[in-house]
Amino acid sequence: MKRILFAVVATLMLSQVEAQVVFSTSFENWTGADPDGWKGSKTNFAADSIIMVTTGTIYGTKAVQLNNTTTSHKRFTTQPMAVTQGQVFEVSFWVKGRGDVRIGIFDSSNVATTSGYHYAAYNTINTTNWTQYTQSITADTTWNTAQFIVSVKNTIPSSNHIQIDSLVISLPSAPSTVSIYDIQYSTVAPYDSPLNNTSVNTGGIVSAVYASGYFIQDNSGAWNGVHVFDNTHTPAIGDSILISGNVTEYFNMTQISSISSYTTVSTGNPVHAAVVIPTASVNLEDYEGVLVQVTNANCVNANAGFGMWTVNDGSADCKIHNLIYQYTPTQGNVYAVTGPVYYSFAEFRVEPRDVNDVIVQGFAGVEEGSLSNLNIYPNPASDFFVVQDVEMNSSVEIYDLSGRMIKSTIISKENQQISVSELKSGSYIVLVSSNKGSYSTKLVK
Repeated sequence: MKRILFAVVATLMLSQVEAQVVFSTSFENWTGADPDGWKGSKTNFAADSIIMVTTGTIYGTKAVQLNNTTTSHKRFTTQPMAVTQGQVFEVSFWVKGRGDVRIGIFDSSNVATTSGYHYAAYNTINTTNWTQYTQSITADTTWNTAQFIVSVKNTIPSSNHIQIDSLVISLPSAPSTVSIYDIQYSTVAPYDSPLNNTSVNTGGIVSAVYASGYFIQDNSGAWNGVHVFDNTHTPAIGDSILISGNVTEYFNMTQISSISSYTTVSTGNPVHAAVVIPTASVNLEDYEGVLVQVTNANCVNANAGFGMWTVNDGSADCKIHNLIYQYTPTQGNVYAVTGPVYYSFAEFRVEPRDVNDVIVQGFAGVEEGSLSNLNIYPNPASDFFVVQDVEMNSSVEIYDLSGRMIKSTIISKENQQISVSELKSGSYIVLVSSNKGSYSTKLVK
């Protein structure tokens, strides 16, 4: 197939809209035995190992063949050009034949810690069909006479060694700024992000933090949260941040990784409100990365394995996990659990962040029965409260919202005052048990 050079550039730029092309060639022009723009000073191929190809090309009428049957690589380099430290170049090329080929750069011989040569990984080529490859290479140094390298080894003569037709070096365009909704929203299984494998700018308020990353949201509700894999930066919950990174699917969990830019806009912001959903909805793609709360959820399995426990509010089971905070539940207790939704090993889980995210709403074995008319007053209480109309020798237990019992006593007289002066301000659960049954209610201090 024959095409002219402007078609080469157009084709290679389809995935790099508005990228800056710094060098392109389809090896159409040669001066003597050398293709124009090539055979820089760092080339160490022998002259008879750089061959003009005039048949079977894919673009134009010429290509280049590089012969190196040895296991030590040889370099075919561009003429010098300027690069700036930190620039990430994408090099796209079409190749066929048999051998190993990779892209590299030489950007200084005056670097104390390196030789000045840097390479991407080898591609092992074994095909008679033209195949496009793209590799990234980063300039280590600002250098006015850098040379880009095609590094080749292990070529096979019977397969025409390695042939290259058309090569474009470009600086990708700056990533676009998108909302988290744009990153997350998908309606087609397996629900990969529509921006998968692209670089983006985005931002939000940090809703949860753990050792290897954090979760951010730019609004409350479905599709508005995302996990960020980043073990370099350590934000706090409530930080408003702007980040640049790559959208990736980590075993079908959408996340942002390879963070290249991180800015803290402000701190101490209120987190976007957790959306209250049924336990069944935790298992939907809509809430991946989103701060949610499930309520009136009965613990149906206190040890579901791998740090998980299972709750169900009557709609379906969902898992609670210990990615951020370890909680020991009681099977049969009823809980309200808050946290971002995380996806791993083909399961969605709610990840509570601390003790405040797990609230006991009811206790295993508690049946109101004839105790349902009990009255606890005053409520809110300041120094004490009284359990009215309860029989002697009933037990009264006070729990914090994590389910930890912090005080217990036995009723020994009518209208007995139970002191709470030592308790901190907040909400508690009072559990009253007698021969007639058990009763629980909320107490505010």
